[in-house]
Amino acid sequence: FRYSVTYIKIEYENNGKDEVREHGTNRGELKEFSVNYPEDNIVSVGGTYNHIFNYDTTLITSLYFTTSKGYTSPLFGVAKGKEFELKGENGEKLRGIYGRGGTAIDAFGAHFGPLGGNKGNTFDDGFFDGVKKLTIGADEYSIVYMKIEYQKDGKVVVREHGTFDGILKEFSVNYPEDNIVAVGGSYNHIFKYDTTLITSLYFTTSKGFTSPLFGVKKGKDFELKGENGGKLLGIYGRDGTAIDAIGAHFETGSG
Repeated sequence: FRYSVTYIKIEYENNGKDEVREHGTNRGELKEFSVNYPEDNIVSVGGTYNHIFNYDTTLITSLYFTTSKGYTSPLFGVAKGKEFELKGENGEKLRGIYGRGGTAIDAFGAHFGPLGGNKGNTFDDGFFDGVKKLTIGADEYSIVYMKIEYQKDGKVVVREHGTFDGILKEFSVNYPEDNIVAVGGSYNHIFKYDTTLITSLYFTTSKGFTSPLFGVKKGKDFELKGENGGKLLGIYGRDGTAIDAIGAHFETGSG
């Protein structure tokens, strides 16, 4: 359609099942973009929006999508107006779309999720003042357990994820003089369980200390960092009998 993006159809996968969502009005020239999921994932969404005088409103005029393997979709629509690009903080994959739609797509946003697999249950520890200690359990395949001792208003708050199992190792932080500023590791498809799991983790502090490597480094590497060296405030992800996926909340604007 000559003024704007009028229609979006997204085919998601959720717990092994396909789910379809449609927004806007099915009209105009249709183009498709397929992703080789789960080997590849969308990691950024870009485009433009502009004031359309015919309708006296602002609409999304173009969209494009980029994947973790470097593929970019065709440009949907015509690039007119103000440009934007939406990304997860640390290369996380696209989990969902939100916005406003009627006869066209008025506004657009994106949810990016934790790194790793898509099975297990969602957890989100939220935001604390900092992290004092981590206890991580790993077996021969993956990270199976995380215990995080946070500090909040002078008190220790404990959160546990996964299953208390495997070889346990600890990492203590000299909080508040030192803080975790990066979370790294790897994730891999585990054929025995037919799922992707976190296979290793490490943590780095603002004073340059790095934890031991928890687990065995296998698969795709990742490192999560806050902007301007912001400290780690909380962990989120997916878990069950093991740690399926991990993401991190960092303090922002601390530079």
